[in-house]
Amino acid sequence: MVDKQPGMAYALSGFVLHVGERCPVLWECLLARLQASCCYCVPYYPEKTTGNTDEFKKRLGYTQGETKKDFYARMAGYVTLYAALLQQSSIAQFPPQSAGNALFDRTRPDAKMQTRPVQGGFAPKGVSPMARAWAWLARLLNHPPGNITATILLAFLKPCARALSRAYPTQFSKLLSFLQTTYLAKIRGMVAGQGNPAEEEAARVNLVSWLTDTNALLAKGGRVPEPKEADMPEYKPPDDLSDTKGTFD
Repeated sequence: MVDKQPGMAYALSGFVLHVGERCPVLWECLLARLQASCCYCVPYYPEKTTGNTDEFKKRLGYTQGETKKDFYARMAGYVTLYAALLQQSSIAQFPPQSAGNALFDRTRPDAKMQTRPVQGGFAPKGVSPMARAWAWLARLLNHPPGNITATILLAFLKPCARALSRAYPTQFSKLLSFLQTTYLAKIRGMVAGQGNPAEEEAARVNLVSWLTDTNALLAKGGRVPEPKEADMPEYKPPDDLSDTKGTFD
């Protein structure tokens, strides 16, 4: 779902935060499930050994008959959801109903949702979300880049960059500068060494574009904006009669 519609990650993360606030064990179960389904949520690169290629692809997480393009998109979806969970600090909900106040009557089309902060956010085992996000980046960047690195790095940064820049303004700015001046060169060398395959090259170009724009914005004293995918349109109840003209003639 998230690999095809990245914006769903934010809706899902809000739901998870809402439920997990009452049942925190859900967060630990979900984290375990994410890491079992996608090793890049750890992050972890399985080592390739001499042997069966199909067996190695299975260890990476490929499903039977899955193309590399589809695999990359699916893994990016998992990482996007994980990053969206880490950056989520508030949830939307209808306020309690109040007698005589139509605004609080959630059954009316004009009922309004409100947002409220969630203490601690998505924090399995008591680790704060931003500490977990920073640790994820540190682990990833301490390894030489792999084929999928540019894909998952951008999938993680787009949802989480705004929250990280608020939590660690100086350190995060330095990290983005390091990515653009040093780490991208490693990715470029890895991609070039494989003959510039389409998926890896496209992901590298997208990462370069995002880093260039974000670093330029920070250099001017700006703030990292939320990704456009996070801007969920306001829900409007459907008009059941709008599409039925002539249907029952």
